[in-house]
Amino acid sequence: MTESSMNFSEDASTADTSTPPKKSGGCGKTLLIVGGIGLFTMLLCCGVGGWFAWSVMPKVATNPAEVTAISKEILEMDIPKEFRPESAISMNNFAMTMKMATYKYNAGNLTIGTFRMKVGDQRQKPDFQQSTNQAMNLQMGNTVVHELTVRGEKVPFRFSEAVDTDSKKDYHVVEGELTSAGTTTFLKLVLEEGDFNENEVVKMIESIR
Repeated sequence: MTESSMNFSEDASTADTSTPPKKSGGCGKTLLIVGGIGLFTMLLCCGVGGWFAWSVMPKVATNPAEVTAISKEILEMDIPKEFRPESAISMNNFAMTMKMATYKYNAGNLTIGTFRMKVGDQRQKPDFQQSTNQAMNLQMGNTVVHELTVRGEKVPFRFSEAVDTDSKKDYHVVEGELTSAGTTTFLKLVLEEGDFNENEVVKMIESIR
């Protein structure tokens, strides 16, 4: 993964550090939800026996180097240096493999992840996008779909407006998925109104390789 710089309206190095993060423990809340989705999916595919076979629990990493390493395993892309590696989760058991990495930028974040079922209906997958919206208390608004070029192919990405139901602040949410050989890879970017630069976001997404 190559480090690049993103020309947002406010650079992270000069941001007002007195402003508290959007959610204290928000990432941990999201990780719990994602882990819960994985368990629920196993029960759907494997029945109650899947519960007792839940021997390999999700592993959580917060060391920046470990988070970066896991994100590289998910996909290669040019993540701007202003985004700080915050946390990652990985799980590999008899029923599924799942990895997710989160980067922070001011009150927003970038999350990338990958998911693959090993048993049951390969088409069955959890809705990570909706679950993370709920975890972050985002009320989704107007959405426009743009086709971006990723790895030489046109891929639809949803560009949405959203409101934080707690702080009432306006956010922009960008979501998209890549599917290949039974593996789903997703990207979700959440930025405050003042931090969002659509041209730079498109450039980052189209750097996926």
